[in-house]
Amino acid sequence: MKQKIEELNERLRNKLQHKKKMRPVRKAIKKLETDCLVRLKKYEEQAEILAGRNSYAKTDPDVSCMRMKEDRGAKRPWPKPGYNVQMGTEKQFIVGYSVHGRVGDTACLIPHLDRLRKQIGRLPRRIIADAGYGSEENYAYLQRHRLDNYVKYNTFYQDTHHYRNPDVIRQHKFRAENFAYDPQQDEFICPANQRLHYVATTRYVTDNGYQTNRRIYTCENCEGCALRKQCTKAKGNRQIRISFQLLEYRRQARNNLTSDIGQQLRSERSTDVETVFGCIKQNMGFRRFNLRGLDKVNIEWGLISIAHNMKKLAAT
Repeated sequence: MKQKIEELNERLRNKLQHKKKMRPVRKAIKKLETDCLVRLKKYEEQAEILAGRNSYAKTDPDVSCMRMKEDRGAKRPWPKPGYNVQMGTEKQFIVGYSVHGRVGDTACLIPHLDRLRKQIGRLPRRIIADAGYGSEENYAYLQRHRLDNYVKYNTFYQDTHHYRNPDVIRQHKFRAENFAYDPQQDEFICPANQRLHYVATTRYVTDNGYQTNRRIYTCENCEGCALRKQCTKAKGNRQIRISFQLLEYRRQARNNLTSDIGQQLRSERSTDVETVFGCIKQNMGFRRFNLRGLDKVNIEWGLISIAHNMKKLAAT
C-alpha cells in the first residue's frame, strides 16, 4: 500500500512539472505527503507492534487488553492491559512458567511446553489441562511428541454428563458431532432423519501457523421441519463443519479423562495449579506486575515462582 501511494505521488509530481498551474494536483500532492503517508507509516508501526494480536496498551506495547476476573459482574467491565501467565505445577510446586501477551489460553499451550522443554530438558509424560486448551492444534502437538492426552475440550462436560439434565439431553443430540454418519455415502443424518451432503472443504490457519481442514455438510431442505427451531437459528438449511481428526482427538481425550487414572488426575489438577495461583495472589498479595515489558515481567514472575517454591519447601 505504501509503495502504491509513493508511486502515485511520483506520478503527480511529474505531471505537475509539465503543468505548473494545476492547483488540484498540488493539493493532492500535499495531502499525500502530509496526511496519507504519515498515517500509513503510523498504521504500519501499530501493525508491527500488534504482531497478530487484536490490541495493545500504549503504556506497555507487549501487553494485550483483556477482561479481568475481578471485573466479573460489573455493569461495564472495561478491558485492562495485562499478561497471560501460564504455569505447570506438580504437588503444588511450580515446575515451569511462561508469560504471554495474548488473551486466549488455547494458543499459549504449545509455546509454554516448548519453553518448559528448554528449561528442564524434557516434558512430562501426562499433560493435564482444562477445557480452554482443547484444540486440534494442541492435540496434534501432544501426539507428535508422544505425550498422554488428558486435556479437556469445550464440550467435555456435556459429553459425559448429558444424561443428568433433560435440557442438556435435548441440546446434545443437535450438536454436529453427535449426528449419525454414513461413511459409504459420506453423509450425516440429523435427528429429523434428514441427510446432510458434503459441499466443500475449508482450510483454517491458527495464530501459531497450524493448518487444519473443516468439511462442510449441508441439509437439502429444512423447510417445514418440526425440529428446526431446536436444530438451527439460521435462515437457510442446517450446515455443519466437521474435522474428523479433531473428533478422533476428542475421543482419545474423553477415554483418557474418564479412565480411573484420568479421574484422579482431573481431581488433582483443580487443587494443584489453582491452589498455587490462590497462594500467590491472596497469601503473597501479588495481584499486579510492577514492571513493564515482557522480558522484565518474565523475570518478575520467575522471582515470584522461586519465592513460592521456597515457601512450599519450608512448609513440608
